[in-house]
Amino acid sequence: NEEGTIHGQTQSTFVTPPVFEDNIEITINKYDGKAETDVVICLHERNGNLNQVHEYTFPNENNARVKKFTIHNARGKIVIVAMKNKSVGNRFMYRIKAD
Repeated sequence: NEEGTIHGQTQSTFVTPPVFEDNIEITINKYDGKAETDVVICLHERNGNLNQVHEYTFPNENNARVKKFTIHNARGKIVIVAMKNKSVGNRFMYRIKAD
């Protein structure tokens, strides 16, 4: 679990250790801020391949929002979540967890 703030036009990355289950759920809880923020989720395989499995954009709004992503066939792979704030002056405050 991790918590953070992404300020205007910067990014943050969340990386899991290798996954022991077949499926994993990533939950991103945007609890404050109103920046439009892109999320890209990839699986890093043992052979070095990187495969994008999900993409989502949190809209520019003041409302809190929780988004869950289920990733299948994750056993033995590393999950990478990249988030980029697309706003100049707004922030994106979040909590992220992998279950």
